[in-house]
This record gives sequence, C-alpha cells and structure tokens, in this order.
Amino acid sequence: MSSLILLDVSYCLLQGMLPSTIANLSRLVKLDISSNNFQGKIPPFGARPSLGKSFPSAYIDLSYNKLEGSIAPILLGAFGKLSYVRLNQNRLTGGIPSPSRNLTSLAWLYLGNNQLNGRIPSLANLKSLIELDLSKNLLSGKIPASIGQLFSLRTLYLSSNMLSQAIPRNISNLSKLQVLSLSSNRLSGNFSESFILNLDSLVYMDISNNMLTVKMSPTWIPKNSFRTLNLRSCNMEGELPAFLTTQFDISRLDLSDNRLWGKIPTWIWDSPALVELNLSHNHFTGVLPSKLTNRPRLKVLDLHCNNLQGPLPLPPPSVVVLDLSENHFCASIPPETGEYRFSYLSLSHNNLSGRVPSTICDQRSMQILDLSYNRLAGKIPVGYVNCSNLEVLNLEENFLEGHLPAELGNMSSLQTLKINRNRLNGVLPVFANCTELEILDVGDNDPTGNISSNWLLKLPNLKILILRSNRF
Repeated sequence: MSSLILLDVSYCLLQGMLPSTIANLSRLVKLDISSNNFQGKIPPFGARPSLGKSFPSAYIDLSYNKLEGSIAPILLGAFGKLSYVRLNQNRLTGGIPSPSRNLTSLAWLYLGNNQLNGRIPSLANLKSLIELDLSKNLLSGKIPASIGQLFSLRTLYLSSNMLSQAIPRNISNLSKLQVLSLSSNRLSGNFSESFILNLDSLVYMDISNNMLTVKMSPTWIPKNSFRTLNLRSCNMEGELPAFLTTQFDISRLDLSDNRLWGKIPTWIWDSPALVELNLSHNHFTGVLPSKLTNRPRLKVLDLHCNNLQGPLPLPPPSVVVLDLSENHFCASIPPETGEYRFSYLSLSHNNLSGRVPSTICDQRSMQILDLSYNRLAGKIPVGYVNCSNLEVLNLEENFLEGHLPAELGNMSSLQTLKINRNRLNGVLPVFANCTELEILDVGDNDPTGNISSNWLLKLPNLKILILRSNRF
C-alpha cells in the first residue's frame, strides 16, 4: 500500500502489537488507530515528503490504547506539516521531547493520562497551539514561562502532575484562553486577579488542591464570565469573594476546604445558572432560609462540615445530591424531604430528632442514605423494598427502636448496612438476597433469636460482620 495517505481503524476492537511495517507507509499523513487495545511500542516512523496543497497538514491519533515506551523525537517531525497529535490515555513513559522548529503548524497536542515524567520542555516553537493537554502524568519542575508565549492557546490542561513553584505571571498574556486547569499539583505562592486580568474569554478555571494562597481584591470586577470555578483547598480566608456577585453564568462553583466564614449570603441562592455548589469544610455559621432557592437547575449542594444551625432547609426540587452532614442542624427532618428524588442524601452528625419520614424510604433513585449520629427515634420505616438502587444505608448511633423491617433482606443492591448503636429488637432479617453486601453492622442493639449460617454463606462479598453486644 505504498500510495496510502489516510488510515483510520479507530473503534474497531483491534488488539496486539502495531506492525512495524506501518512505519514504511511513506505517503501516510493521517493515521487514526484510537480507541482500540493496541499495546507495545510506537513504530519508528521516519520522515516523509509533503503532499502539497491536497493534504496541507498531517494528523496522528493513537489515543485510548495500551501503548508503551517513550515518545521518539522523530515521531513529531516525521509527518511533515503536523497539526494534530493525540497520544493520550496510553502507558507512555519517559520525557516529553522538545518540539522542533518545524512544528509551527501544530494546533492540538494531547499527551494526558500517561506516565510521562521529567520537566515540561520549552514550547516556544508551538506558535499555533490551540489546545494543550499534559494532565495526569508524573511531570515535575515548574511550569515553563514559554507557555505565556502561546498566544493562540485556548485550552491548557496541566492538572494531576507534580508541578511545583509559582504559576508564571505571563500566563495573563494568553488573551484567548478559555480553559485553565492546574489542579492537584504542588504549585505554591500567591494567586490574585492579576494572573487572569486580561483573560476575557476564560470560562473554566480549576487551580484547586495545590499550595496556593488565593486572595482576590474586594473591588475586582472580572471582564470574563466563569461557568466553572474550582478553588478547593486554596487557603482562602474571610467571607465569600465579592466578585462572585457578578458571575451570572456560573454553573459549577467549588470553594470547599478553605477558611471561609460568616453567614452564607442570600445572593448565592439567586444564581440563575448554578448546577453544583460545594462550600463544605469551611467555617460558615448562621441559620439558612427554610427554602433555599427556586432555581430549577441546581443538582448538587454540599455544605457539610461547617457550623450551620437551625432547622434543616429545603433545597429546590431539582437537587439529587444533598450533603448537610457535620453541622449543628436541629429539629426534625421535614416530611417534604421524602418528595425529592435524591440519589445521595447525608444528614449525619447533626442534632436531628423526631422520626424518619416514611416517604424517604420510598425513592427508587436513592443510592446512598446516611442519617447516622443524630437523635432520631421511633421505628425504622418500612418501604425500603422500593429503594431498589440503594447501596448504602447508615442509621447508626440514633435512638431507633422496634423490629428491623424484613424487606431489608431483599435489597439486592445493598452494599453497606449500619444500624448499630440503636434500640432495635426482634429477629434479625435474613439477608440471603443481599448478594452485594460487604458491610453489615447490627452491633449494640437488642435483637434476639438464632443466626443461621445458611444465609451468611450466600453473601460472597461480605468483608465486615459486626454482631457485638446483642442477645442472639
């Protein structure tokens, strides 16, 4: 096939080694073997002549395979006027080769999700680069200042590496940048609005989980409009940053694991586009409104591990993930809570009292329900048989009493059941149908009767079984 120009076998369930003869296709300018199960090393491609105006640029996509070994410097120079390189999601090792001068047409470079190490080389030659993904590798050292010279760059992914030192200030030169992802590294130093002052197109920024100290001026009004902003674990202090009042398009906001304090301002609940809000692991205080917002888009609300108090608030009906645990909420669980369609609900480690609403046990969408470490009383409601997708049920450390509902033994998806340290009695249900069960803790209660080994033998995944302090 000496005349072959384009070879595309992507998504074909192919496996085994790439034949070395593929490197002999001297006219090949577009190669796509992505999303297969190829392994071994990348064949040693040699230089090939340009095909002129008919095929002005070359294209390589070897992503989503199991390719190993290092990236040969000649690979990036073998395909003439290269515009697109995708080697991500493999098992490549070694360093990133320094880009040669003939790569001025390279616009897309994806090397993420490998095991590449060493420092990021100077990228000053990549004048046309639009998207750069080096995330989820083992890269170390500092972010090279040459990245600030890539004036066409729109997307920069450097997250989940071991990059250190300060973020280069000339990153503010990237006026076309839309996505900035530097999370989960070892970056340090101060970060203020001066780094992004000229980035009018920036809609996504994630600099979380570093050693940065973020402090924005209270008078700063951004020119850009964030859609996703993640400042988790950024050593932030004080009240919520004032610039957020101007961000009407923000859909995902994560300010967790900081030292923010004061009352959560009411304007946060009026954000029209908000889908996910995480303010957990801070020092927020005060009583929340009884109804937080009527915004129909909010799906995830995480306020756990703060100092909030008062009755439990009601989120908008659209919320499917709600975590209000480790606060000081009191009173009872509102009956309306059972009308939601939660997949995750955690109210643990509060001062809640009263009964568990019966409707909360009748949700097919529920996967995790945690009401532990409260002062809930009364019987465990029946109806769990309808929670066909329930994986975790945690009711430990309450004042629940009465018999255990027999239908608990028919929940085929259940993986964790903790009902220890209550006042439960009666006969223990047979859990023979709970074949996914890994943790069963019924300790420190008052059930009676015998425990048959027959149903225990039908739990192949059981790892932890606690029956202490009972009357079996």
